[in-house]
Amino acid sequence: MTNEKARDWTFGTIAPRFGIYDRAKTLSFYEKLGFRVTLDDDRFVIIRRDGVDIHLNVNDRPVTNRSVCWIGVSGIEVLYEQCLSNHMVRFPLETKPYGLKEFGVSDPSRNLIIFAEAISKS
Repeated sequence: MTNEKARDWTFGTIAPRFGIYDRAKTLSFYEKLGFRVTLDDDRFVIIRRDGVDIHLNVNDRPVTNRSVCWIGVSGIEVLYEQCLSNHMVRFPLETKPYGLKEFGVSDPSRNLIIFAEAISKS
């Protein structure tokens, strides 16, 4: 595809889709992050916060694989402290050489979310 053709279309939004097992635990987990249910069809749930959607497929058995999602945020230190106090942190807040501060959390089905904030260049 040439660069000219690539400009004829744009991406709109993105919503990662996670397989989950324990519906109640998982929804409670995401509620602690400020997500709210916008669609609930028993086996399929959409949650949203600040324009970020996550789609959840409810499974009858524990999920054997996990998905990973990266979410850019602001106020990462406050979010990190909240996640620490809720025992959600999978790996700690670190400053990366590529100009981001990042940490990760895992939901009850082991799906990984990496939160990141750009380091201001002062």
